[in-house]
Amino acid sequence: MREYEQTPYLIQRREGPDAATRARISERLSADAARRRYHETVLSLDSPVVAESYKHLLNRTRRQVGPYRSDAWKSPVIASDEEVAGSPTYAYDNEAEWELCLMAMRRELSAFASLRRRATRRRLASLMASRIP
Repeated sequence: MREYEQTPYLIQRREGPDAATRARISERLSADAARRRYHETVLSLDSPVVAESYKHLLNRTRRQVGPYRSDAWKSPVIASDEEVAGSPTYAYDNEAEWELCLMAMRRELSAFASLRRRATRRRLASLMASRIP
């Protein structure tokens, strides 16, 4: 997920405006998307609660990454090291989702998962209800 958050920077700091550069970046973005789908699938097999919290984190992050990536593609190619320092930064409002996902993983993917499952699901439902726009 942190790699996904970094994709606008990858695009912004691309080597050039040529097709080969775009192809390399597209391949990386595609591989990253496949990795996220893989983790989502594996988590759904291990724990539906963890998979749900991961999906919630992914959806929250996706809503922010999309516009950031669009802006990064529109930005000119960085020509010098000095321009990197002045490039935009991308802030994500998904810390609550990160915390919930990590909490769900710690609780659900442990030996005592069955004892904590009901409380974990309540916390997940509460956060999702408060954060969905």
